[in-house]
Amino acid sequence: MLHLIEYINNLWSSFKERVDNPFQARTTTPFGSAFLVYLVLYNWVLIYSVFTFDNTTSLNQRILFIQDYIQRLEIIRMLFKVIGYSYISIVLFYLTTNLSLIITLVFKKIRIWILSNLERNKLVTIEELNRVQQSTTYLRDEIIDIRKQLEESEVAKKSIESENISLKSDLKTNELDVKNLKKTNEDLIRENERLKLTYAGLVAQRAEFKLISAYYGVEGFFANVKDKLEQKLAQQARAEIMNHTFHVDPIRGRVKQLEITFELQGEIQSAVFQEYDTIALNEAGLIVESRLITDKEKGEISTNANSLFELMQENWQLEYSKDSNLQNEDVVINPDNIYFRNGVEAFFIKNFRNNGPTISFDKYNIDGSLHANEDLIKLSKSEFIGVDSLGYRLVYRKK
Repeated sequence: MLHLIEYINNLWSSFKERVDNPFQARTTTPFGSAFLVYLVLYNWVLIYSVFTFDNTTSLNQRILFIQDYIQRLEIIRMLFKVIGYSYISIVLFYLTTNLSLIITLVFKKIRIWILSNLERNKLVTIEELNRVQQSTTYLRDEIIDIRKQLEESEVAKKSIESENISLKSDLKTNELDVKNLKKTNEDLIRENERLKLTYAGLVAQRAEFKLISAYYGVEGFFANVKDKLEQKLAQQARAEIMNHTFHVDPIRGRVKQLEITFELQGEIQSAVFQEYDTIALNEAGLIVESRLITDKEKGEISTNANSLFELMQENWQLEYSKDSNLQNEDVVINPDNIYFRNGVEAFFIKNFRNNGPTISFDKYNIDGSLHANEDLIKLSKSEFIGVDSLGYRLVYRKK
């Protein structure tokens, strides 16, 4: 209410100022315009006549008409009337304007009062507005994060689809592998059944096989190897005829034989096998499963060499193994029968013996101590095999 009274006082002060200074500025008061309008309206006859004289009216007649009109017109009275009408219009204008402002202000106050009483629940305070704005900002940030997560999800989805395609391809490959494994497994099952039958036959056969005697050697130098041979045949149904099989060498440097007597299915039989043969037990008894060197090959190998140098000229390679540990070295024998290993002087060769298809010699260290004895069989001019006294299996090949 105090604001309304203050506003009315301001309007009244402005109104008095404009009445006191009507010609201060055209932009601040409409008095000049109102004066001209009422002056024109009061003298409309004169103005109309001036602009509508007949063409037949002379200039003197026109001047006389104007002078007569002015003489009949009471100028002072006319001016007061025009000024009075101007002020009255101005007062009415400002009263109407201010009245409309007062009505507008009153209605605004009434509207605020109505809204504050009837719709109080629908209005918000500044704190609530700030809280809503903060919530809006938070939600906007959440929406941005969700969009980023959706973009990342799309990338992850594409990656998963790519991996899925790859997995499908791998699955097809695995299915083929499974089919192949199933087929291999079936083949193995059939082979296993066959081996079971074969094993059953061997068990039955071994039950009917009885070793009576076994001698290993040559020309009166024989060793009884019945127990070793019997053990090998019981374990594997096969045996290699070599020194390391029987852990004995009846005569060094000579190709030996294995002479055996056995009983099979109640019948006494005998057989002779040579060194380096592999024999196997089957339904016919003991047979040669493989032979490293034939009689023809024996005749082709020179027996004239008097030293290891004459027999192993140029460069050779030695492969030696023990307990499945395979190693190798480069070998050169010089004319003085010095053994070079990988280009380094390593051994002296002594006690060389050439017995046709077999040779033997001793290796002495540089300090004069015995390193090992080697017994070799000549498979060809460029390949020898054998064993040494340390238990190594040896293969010499010409490079």
